[in-house]
Amino acid sequence: MSFSAKYGPASPWDIHGPLPPGLLVEPDEFELTSPAPPLPKPAKSAAPAPPAEPPLRKAGEILADLEIAATYIRTPAEAHSAMNDLLLEKTLGLDIETLPLPAFTQHRDAGLNPHTSRIRTIQFFNGKQQSFVFDLHTVDLALLSPLFEKRLVAHNAGFECKFLRHVGISPRWFDCTRLMAAVLNLGPSCRLQWLAEQLLNLKIDKSLQISDWTAPELSDEQIAYAALDSVLPIHIGRKLWVDLRAKALVRTYDLQLTALTAVAGMELAGMYFDLAGHAVLEEEWQSLQATAEAEVRQHVGPDLNIDSPPQLGVYLSGVLPAEQLNAWPRTPGGQLSTGDDVLSRFPEIELVRPLLEYRKFAKLVGTYGESLRAYVCPATKRIHASYLLSGAASGRMACRRPNLQNCLRDPRFRALFAAPAGRMLVVADYSQIELRAIAELSRDEVMLRAFREGRDLHRQTASIIAGIREAEITKEQRQAAKAVNFGLSFGMKERGLAEYARTAYGVEMSPDEASKARAQFFAAYEGLACWQRKQIRQARQDREVRTPGGRIRRFQPDEDYRIPTEALNHPVQGAAAECLVIALAGLTRSLQETTAVIVNCVHDEIVCECDLADADLVKELLEIAMVKGFQSTFPESSIVGLVEASSGVDWAACK
Repeated sequence: MSFSAKYGPASPWDIHGPLPPGLLVEPDEFELTSPAPPLPKPAKSAAPAPPAEPPLRKAGEILADLEIAATYIRTPAEAHSAMNDLLLEKTLGLDIETLPLPAFTQHRDAGLNPHTSRIRTIQFFNGKQQSFVFDLHTVDLALLSPLFEKRLVAHNAGFECKFLRHVGISPRWFDCTRLMAAVLNLGPSCRLQWLAEQLLNLKIDKSLQISDWTAPELSDEQIAYAALDSVLPIHIGRKLWVDLRAKALVRTYDLQLTALTAVAGMELAGMYFDLAGHAVLEEEWQSLQATAEAEVRQHVGPDLNIDSPPQLGVYLSGVLPAEQLNAWPRTPGGQLSTGDDVLSRFPEIELVRPLLEYRKFAKLVGTYGESLRAYVCPATKRIHASYLLSGAASGRMACRRPNLQNCLRDPRFRALFAAPAGRMLVVADYSQIELRAIAELSRDEVMLRAFREGRDLHRQTASIIAGIREAEITKEQRQAAKAVNFGLSFGMKERGLAEYARTAYGVEMSPDEASKARAQFFAAYEGLACWQRKQIRQARQDREVRTPGGRIRRFQPDEDYRIPTEALNHPVQGAAAECLVIALAGLTRSLQETTAVIVNCVHDEIVCECDLADADLVKELLEIAMVKGFQSTFPESSIVGLVEASSGVDWAACK
């Protein structure tokens, strides 16, 4: 039976044929063949009372209340018997427990990285009264391969997907309760235990997560703990699925889900990191930091803590002339403000330059020195960061451990992210994707024409403001136009624009200049001005705003002040994120017959690594996938100058 015949029409986000089934199903298909026993209901109270915090409970107690057995499987015969039960169901809860390999027991990512860890147990919940905990010390994972044709529901399914792909298993489809919760914007934490407490009134003791999973035979408590983590995604998933349907977010979830395997593959691949080059660069930073500190000490003496803003404030209070002291910005507590933005306004003070230099290199050493090097996997010499689909409320991806989406743009630093011998990096990014999204959403004809004709929108805006031909625009005028384009497109007023121009682009703009630029900008881009007014008016009326892919930003009663900004920001940033997600999903499929892997994704940029011989092909496939990602979101858009791929031996060489 074809996908469309079984599951209905393909997703409108599909760009390379049908998407993996996931939740592209009729709503009832999320229900299991036989409903699981209901969760225990709290006893009714005689009088209304505020909800009490649920008590901390062990996994075995919860399973007993639910009348769910945790069966420990340690032999092939037991595995075959358990599979006969599991194969009767179409949807299974899934979880894995991992342990570090002997050589990496002390590594910071022990148990989290497939290259330094392995799967100890894999547990499947049949949706009824049984969770089977397969011990891979004694059961061959290959025996369970038929189960990976089932529909699997896991929490943070990318983790399971990554470990399974590492051992050559590619499940047919996953559903992910962490991703469901993120699409619903349930809060800053979408961890399993948090969701269990919020949705099921269960406070779970997670202490066994760090117990000894290397023991030859696991304890009853460990078995119950593992089993419960396969049970909870089914119960939580049912509740989240109801919310997804009620809030018309099923397609939004589907869109994100299509990129789950791409993100898992990206984490598994990692980016190669030049440790020797990094040591040289870090030593240089440390030397420059020490030089700057010595110069600062010439002014403040040996005892003042130059990392302490209050102490610096006291020092400045004693040396500044009265006129300058009276005009100096202060903190809410009345102290002199000593932030970089404030200090940079007073370059005539001799202390300022070396102090800013000291802070600059101290931050580089602290952020990109040893703390970054610690993330290099000893088994692969690569950094395997953790990426979160829908990590931000707008739908943008987040990255942590470490954050490779917030790397220095210094070419010497970016050159540390290299391709190993015989390989090459291929990089492509969207050109001005947020401004293109604004143009498409607002249908501003002046903006759209500029993109159709392949013109530089920043240069065009600079020409409008300066009243001169685009060919005469200077680098400084174009830089100022960047601040105007981005600042005003996202709803800034005159004062905010002037501040934004100074802090983000190093452009000094007086309030009068900002006011004039704003008037000229909206006189030229009338369609954008009209769209902004309509967006804000509609958001105030509906108390919500959506991205093209359907992601909702709802406003609480006390959030009226956020509406003007979020009504403009959410659909634009969300649309850009959706373009990238679609591109990642399509690219993963198109790269299957090549030597390429995706190794990083930075908001509007995708980085691949491949054999030298495949570089030209991968560049072409990367451009095609990213163009299709944008056109899937904006079908009528121009693609002139939208994407251009480049290749090089390292990340810096690709620019």
